[in-house]
Amino acid sequence: MVKPAANPDQPAQAQTIDAQLENARPEDARPEDDWDSHWSTFDALSQANPAVHWRHRVLLKLLGLNQPKLAPGMRILDIGSGPGDFAARALERHPSLPFLGLELSQTGCDIAAGRAPGGVFLATDLMQNPSPQPEHKAWASHAVCTEVLEHVADPVSLLQAARQWMQPGCRLVVTVPGGPMSAFDKHIGHHRHYTPSLLRQTLTDAGFDVELAGGAGFPFFNLY
Repeated sequence: MVKPAANPDQPAQAQTIDAQLENARPEDARPEDDWDSHWSTFDALSQANPAVHWRHRVLLKLLGLNQPKLAPGMRILDIGSGPGDFAARALERHPSLPFLGLELSQTGCDIAAGRAPGGVFLATDLMQNPSPQPEHKAWASHAVCTEVLEHVADPVSLLQAARQWMQPGCRLVVTVPGGPMSAFDKHIGHHRHYTPSLLRQTLTDAGFDVELAGGAGFPFFNLY
């Protein structure tokens, strides 16, 4: 097979991302908890991925953050906040929004603190079922968990642990990938992809009342 020569007009960042995707192999997958390495390597890819930006627009709408004014008492918990991409988007619209991110990786927290300085980001391993600090117990009125559950062996336990940070009646918005897993998905530690029924069951098993579980984005998310 003959491959076209590198396009000299293509941005260097895009060429680097293309190379990462092309060279990702399942047998090279890192341990699932090596997120310091993941964010050091793939933060630029996340920034360039159009699916991420589309997902953030959906989250803003579902949380009511696309409106000019915040709901009274609104506090956002981001479960698996990564390098702070969603935090930056939310705080750009509403700088006074109380925003707390829980992230396994200290590297992710450090990147997030620079990207969204109005938020608080805590390195937290929810799979160890930690207890919140007193000031964060039952803290959040709203929560997001976006593209996280596919990375953990026991998503029910992760969600149950995260409930300690949520107020009674907290509204949680979850996104997960569907469809077949690519080599790159396996490379970054995906355990599974979801159907709406599997996501609904996972949330129900974790103690949540599910209002809606559906799919969106096909086929465009397969094109990144």
